[in-house]
Amino acid sequence: MKNLNEEADTKDRDAATSNIIPDTDTTSTNSNQNENITSIPTELWSSILNNAIHEIEKFSADSGRRIEAIDISVALIILKARHRLSNKCLSDILKLLRILGVPNVPTSLWKCKKLMRKQSTGHLCTKKRSICPSCEHMSDEVNCCNQCNIDYDTIVPTPRIPVFYHFDIGLQLESILLHTSDLVFQDLSLPSSKIMHDIVDGSFYRNHFKQETDSFITLTMNIDGVQPNKGSDVSIWPVLMVVNEIRRSKRYSLENVILAGVWPGPKKPSRDYMAIFLRSIVDELKCLEAGRMFQLRTADGENMKEIFVKVFLITSCCDKPAQCLVQCLPEPTARIRLESFLLNTKSDPTYIY
Repeated sequence: MKNLNEEADTKDRDAATSNIIPDTDTTSTNSNQNENITSIPTELWSSILNNAIHEIEKFSADSGRRIEAIDISVALIILKARHRLSNKCLSDILKLLRILGVPNVPTSLWKCKKLMRKQSTGHLCTKKRSICPSCEHMSDEVNCCNQCNIDYDTIVPTPRIPVFYHFDIGLQLESILLHTSDLVFQDLSLPSSKIMHDIVDGSFYRNHFKQETDSFITLTMNIDGVQPNKGSDVSIWPVLMVVNEIRRSKRYSLENVILAGVWPGPKKPSRDYMAIFLRSIVDELKCLEAGRMFQLRTADGENMKEIFVKVFLITSCCDKPAQCLVQCLPEPTARIRLESFLLNTKSDPTYIY
């Protein structure tokens, strides 16, 4: 009787394990996977799980803070996007984490989304603006113009009104400087290295800021069009920035990227529209150049300190079409007339391509 019970338990365990395997491949592949998985001893499964939990605890201890509910929520959403998991799968993962006794696990998938929405709006102050088709000035309203006090409905249909979004750069910088442990303020009083490893080793960087007595950080900007689908005529134009004083290994991480603005399309903006779109960003950057107080973590990661920091945008990384659009220059393939730079010859002013 004892042997029969053991055989029954073994069959039930094997059947339960085979049901967990996702049915995404061929039957033969699933059969081989099931055989490999069920052949692993239970003690080994427990060891693998314990090692994973140990690594998580070690990461939490090394980073100086505990794993919060927002961390788990973000990790689950990334897993969902990367592996195309269903909502039911994420709910089961949450149940598993709670069974294993993992602290700060959200109670449901809805709670995960709510936490992420709250976090995303906590440091992103979004302003939706429009361009008046009558006076061609920027308006803080999307239905009327603040400058000429005209209602857009009386001019053109609302869907044809150019709209764009601005995001508070200062608030995003506060969040980045508050959480990052990879920020390194440069001491320009030290002799420069003969080998250029990063932008902070460049002559422009050192010569331009060597007289600066306050703490400062610098930004690099990128503007480019993004097509949602290959070959699509629709494009979205985001304005992104990164902090040059953050170590290169972490500089372009998603949590350290600043979203300054978005031109939602559907078409590429004209040079005039791009100039209006960038005007508010330029105004905010001028205010940041004067400096403001930021909270930073101490070296041990345990405490906070507040220091005065100036922020400078020193460079932009764009392809040639985007560069021409930002600087209001003709397209790189355009026929450009350079009469003021031509030598006096008998022939007519020359055209270059």
